Amino acid sequence: MVGFFAVLIGSFLSDKFRARGPIMIVFCSLAIIGYIMLLAAKKPAVRYGGTFFIAAGVFPSSPAVMGWLANNLSPHYARATGIGFQIAFANCSAFIATFTYLTQDAPRYVAGHSINIAFLVWSILLSITTILYVKWANGKREKGERDNRLTEGDEGNLGYRHPSFRYTI
Repeated sequence: MVGFFAVLIGSFLSDKFRARGPIMIVFCSLAIIGYIMLLAAKKPAVRYGGTFFIAAGVFPSSPAVMGWLANNLSPHYARATGIGFQIAFANCSAFIATFTYLTQDAPRYVAGHSINIAFLVWSILLSITTILYVKWANGKREKGERDNRLTEGDEGNLGYRHPSFRYTI
């Protein structure tokens, strides 16, 4: 239930503020807190609480990153191709999980949890980098530094390269 409500809250906030990246950063941070609780705590109640942080952090991240990519790709065929590649790439994470949560590591699963923390930190760093790039690219467009693209051919086919297109943070 925590993950379900976190998805609803995250989706509402990211739509309200038209900002996917900051939402990703907040929720990935919650998941990191949960994994640290699982690794550091000895009491089962604290470790159990950590699973709620993980659910609240991980579940909303998937729709946020899907929406972020969909917002930043245009026209429709670029969006469809990008989302398809994103789903295919994301499904490869099952391969990693197969080899990180091993039965001999039970019940603490230090390696698996640590790898998840590393990927969550990586996700935060990529989100920050993307936010900075998107702000830079939108600034270039605001100043008219991408207007030369209008001379490249059919204006309708430029999609996300069109000078009036604005990326979503």
